[in-house]
Amino acid sequence: MEKDVSKQTVVVLVFLVILVSVLGTFTVLQEAGKATIKAPQGESLSQESSTTGQIKLYIGHAEPQIDTSSAQINLKVTN
Repeated sequence: MEKDVSKQTVVVLVFLVILVSVLGTFTVLQEAGKATIKAPQGESLSQESSTTGQIKLYIGHAEPQIDTSSAQINLKVTN
């Protein structure tokens, strides 16, 4: 039969896992604070040129309804 892992080894490993987790969380939070939003070339993120709207999404078992309204949606995806 193989020798079991000692309690001391388990405690050290648990401590290391917690330490790595805390350091990783700290690093992610620090880097997230440095994040910036960049507009695609030729476009601006100013309030004057941006458009806001509202989108509602319902997922479930509802009775189908006929919608007679119309809209135009333009979506440009750039890399």
